[in-house]
Amino acid sequence: MLLGDPQVTVTIEDRVVAVALADRLGSAIAMTADADLATIAQQPPSGGGEW
Repeated sequence: MLLGDPQVTVTIEDRVVAVALADRLGSAIAMTADADLATIAQQPPSGGGEW
């Protein structure tokens, strides 16, 4: 279970956005084939950054 830090103030709008983004991400993952998820998990992040 994920819990926020009670010392950090987060607006209700930020919480709503976070839930909406998590929902969209969950939907995208659910529609993606297992082999594709494995490939994505092994790729470095775009933009030249490192893990």
